[in-house]
This record gives sequence, C-alpha cells and structure tokens, in this order.
Amino acid sequence: MFDATATTSSALTVRVPAAATRPVQDLLSCWLLHDAELGSLESPDPGHNCLTLHPRVASIDLLPADRRAAVDERGGVWDRRELGVLSPAQHARLYTVLFYSGSRPEPALLPDLPATWRRVLSNFHREDLVVDGHRYASVEHYFQGQKALCSTRPAMASRFRADDDDSVGPDPAAAKSAGSRKAYTRAGASLDGAAWERRRLQVMRTALAARWAQQPLFRAVLSSTAGLELLHFERSGARSYWGGNLGREDGLPRGQNHLGLLLMALRDEPPC
Repeated sequence: MFDATATTSSALTVRVPAAATRPVQDLLSCWLLHDAELGSLESPDPGHNCLTLHPRVASIDLLPADRRAAVDERGGVWDRRELGVLSPAQHARLYTVLFYSGSRPEPALLPDLPATWRRVLSNFHREDLVVDGHRYASVEHYFQGQKALCSTRPAMASRFRADDDDSVGPDPAAAKSAGSRKAYTRAGASLDGAAWERRRLQVMRTALAARWAQQPLFRAVLSSTAGLELLHFERSGARSYWGGNLGREDGLPRGQNHLGLLLMALRDEPPC
C-alpha cells in the first residue's frame, strides 16, 4: 500500500551532447523520468543536456546492455543526482500508475510494449479469455455474466459469452450497459445485491488469473509495473470500490481500488 510519508530519493542521470539528446531520449524513453518538476536538470557543460532516469531504475545494470552501449557510443556519461526530499504527493505521482480504458498513450515501462499499455490493464481491454469452457470478449463480459447468475434471471449470463447466438457483442461498453440496473429492469429481472457483493471479488480474481494464463501482452504489461502502485482511475474518487484517483488538494491516492490491489497481488505473487 502507499506510504504517505515524505521520502528521500536519488536517480540516475546521463549527460549527452546536445546533438545526441533526441536519439538518447528515444533509446531510454522507457526509463526516463517524465516529470517536468523533478526531471529537469541543466548540464554544467555547454553544448550538453542532462537526462534523468526514473528512480525505480536503481542501477544502470538494470538497463539492457545494448541500450547502455548505444548511449555510451553517443558520448553519454552516467552519474547520479539527489532528488531531495519528496513530498507524499510527489512520491505518489512518481510511483503510481493511473490506468483505465481511456488512458492516453505514453512511453511504456519496457521496450516492445505498446504506448497504449495502460489500457491493457483495464477490464475493457478487448482480448478473448476462456473461463469454465466459455469464451468472453473481455473481463467486463465475464464479470457481467457472473453478476447475472446472482439475479432472478440467471439465464441472462449466457448473453455475455462470445459464442452465444444472442450475445451482447464484443464491445465491453455494451456488456457493461447490458449489466446495468436499467437493463435488468427492462428484462424483468432483479439482482440479489448482497449475494453479488459476496462473490464479486472472487469473480474478478478468477478473471484476472485467466488473463495472466492466456494473454501474453497483459502478462508482460503487468510484470513491467513491478515496484509501482496500480490505481484504477475512477472519477468517483474516494467513493470508488474498484478504483479511485489522486486527490486534487493533496495529490494522494483515494478510493478502495480493489482492482488495482488484485492486479498488484497477481503481479507480485503470480500463480505457478
């Protein structure tokens, strides 16, 4: 869990000739500190620029050897700088990955991962998964199908399967809509809320375990976040059950963030 205390931190830096700045930025984009407040550092040498790496990179030995060699060939000089005492808000900003289905593209944490990597962590990411012999177009489809089993019309669960003739279709947003209170009312069904609340966490664990076993991209993206906090972004903030956000006033995480917690547990202790 996030520790809301001030901490000291240091970070690797690399000084490069001005003409080599862009190529080196491209080589190290996965590991650079993309934070205007903490990442900027003027080089004492005219004609050079200084780039700061994210403090999660404790040593240059953690960088791929071919990338280090390419930086060295371009005149890069490695060093370390103190970032000073980080406020709780700065620490949260550095070490929290906010993700949801509409996350904007940004440099991935490892090479060969897409710029849309944060969307891959979302339940709305469209990639088939099979659970109990049934195929679903996304985690959201499976989740809503399992919720239907706690209703007065459990047969509705089949509509969320990809192989059903009356399927809601492959769009995760359509699956969420089909599992809404309004949709239940139209279908003449009602949800046993207490029963569903008892089941929903285990349902999500099952879905995420299936993703880990069946989806290499999801597994690679989740593994790349090692050492970082995952926070499923929801505008409801502190009221959110599955996610939350960073507070506007103090910059600290808020919300129960159960999806983020389940993802971190899966990442840190993956099934054998």
